[in-house]
Amino acid sequence: MTLRYSTLALLTAAGLGVSAAASAQQTVLIDLGRDDNPTAGNYNNAAAAAANFDTVADFPTLANMVNTAGGNTGWGLDLVDAIPQTVTGLGIAGFNTAPAPNDSTFLNSAAADSLFLAPPIGNVATFQLSDLNPADTYSLSMYGFITAGREPMQFTVGGTSLQLDPQDNTFMTVDFSGVAAAGGTIDIDLEVIDDPGTTEFAQAQWGAMRVTNDNTGQQFLFDFGRDDNQSGSNYNNIAGPSGVSFAEVSDFPSLTDLIDSTGAASSVDFALTGVSDPISAGGGPIGTGIAGFNTAPSPNDSGFDDSAAADSLFVNRGAEAFFELTGLDPSKVYDLEFYGFITAGRPETLITIDGVTDGFLPTNNTGSDKAAFLGVAPDASGVIAFKVAADVPPGTEFRQAQLGAIKITEVPEPASAALLGLGVLAVLRRR
Repeated sequence: MTLRYSTLALLTAAGLGVSAAASAQQTVLIDLGRDDNPTAGNYNNAAAAAANFDTVADFPTLANMVNTAGGNTGWGLDLVDAIPQTVTGLGIAGFNTAPAPNDSTFLNSAAADSLFLAPPIGNVATFQLSDLNPADTYSLSMYGFITAGREPMQFTVGGTSLQLDPQDNTFMTVDFSGVAAAGGTIDIDLEVIDDPGTTEFAQAQWGAMRVTNDNTGQQFLFDFGRDDNQSGSNYNNIAGPSGVSFAEVSDFPSLTDLIDSTGAASSVDFALTGVSDPISAGGGPIGTGIAGFNTAPSPNDSGFDDSAAADSLFVNRGAEAFFELTGLDPSKVYDLEFYGFITAGRPETLITIDGVTDGFLPTNNTGSDKAAFLGVAPDASGVIAFKVAADVPPGTEFRQAQLGAIKITEVPEPASAALLGLGVLAVLRRR
C-alpha cells in the first residue's frame, strides 16, 4: 500500500491556514457483519463475532476508512448512543446467506450478514459518520437482507426518515442525498418500528452502506486497450490492434477534445510525446503498444468497467513512455488514479509525475492496488505530464508495464496549495 498526504494535511502540518473547500468525489463502502465473513476489495468492515454488544463501546469502530480506490479518507464510523443504554438487543447477527440473485450493488459477503437491532418497538441506535468535510454534502445508501420474516426498519438522517424491509430483499436500498456534514459529522438513527399491517418479527437488519461526497469537478475516464474491446459509458478509448507495438510515436492514437464522464466535450487533449528506448528487444521498434490480453478481473473491484480493466497498453522491456494531458485549467488541481490488470506475471508498473513515483502490481490485481496522485497542479500552460515504466527488480518476471485505465478528477474550489505552486503532493512509495 502507499501512504498519501492531502493538500490540507501538508499545509496544516506546516502551520499554514487553509479555509474549508469542497473535496474531490470519493466513495466509501461499509460491511456491517460477522468477523468470519469480511468483505475484501476496499470495503471497510465493521465486523465482530456474532453476538450482542454489552455496551456501545463494543461496536467495532471504524477510523480513517479507505475509499473504493484504496486511498485513506480520514472518515470514521461509530456507534454513539443507543436506547436502552445496556445494548443487549444490538449486535452482529448470526445469519450468513447472500441474496440470490444479488442485485444490491454490494458484494455477496457484505449483503449476506448484518448488524441487528432487536425489539421492543422504539429501540433506537445512533451511529455517527465523523471527520467529514463540512464544505461537502454527502449521499448515503443503506441496504439489508435476511431470509427470515422481518418488519421494516427505519433510518433517519438529517430529520428525514425512510423505511426498508430486509426480508428477501435482493436490491432495495434507502438513499439520502445532499446531506450536510455540520461540524464534520452526520448522525444516522436506526430504529425498530411496528407495521400494523404485518405480524413479522420487528428486528432491524442492517448489512451494508455506501457513502459518497457529492462535490466533484469535471472527471475523465480512459480505457487503454484493444480496438475490439472498447468501453462505452463516456470513456475515452486509446485503442489499437491487439498485440501490436507502435512503430513511431505518431502511431499512438492521440485524443483531442476529450469527453468527460457526463459525455460533455472538453478542450482537454491526450497524447504520447516520447519513448526513451526506441529499440526495445522483443517489443518492436518502440516498446509500447496494445496488449493482446482481454480478461477482466474477477471480482472486478477496480471501479472501472470490465472492458476497461480487461486489456491494456504495455510499455516493454525497460522502455519509458511519456504522456501529456493538455488544455487543463491552470487554476485547478486534479486527482489522478492509474490501474492495470493481467493474469500473467509482471513487475510493478510505475507512474511518475513531477519526480514523484507511485506504482501498482498488475498481476491478478482485482482493484486493491492503484497508483494515485492527489492535488496535482498543471503548469501555467495547462499541462500535466507523466511517465509510465516497468520496475526492473531482480527475478524472472517479464519486464513489462501494463496500464489499463485512468481516472482524472478536477478538484473543485482547491485550497491554496495550488496557488503556492506545490504541484504534485507527497506520495511515499513502498520499496
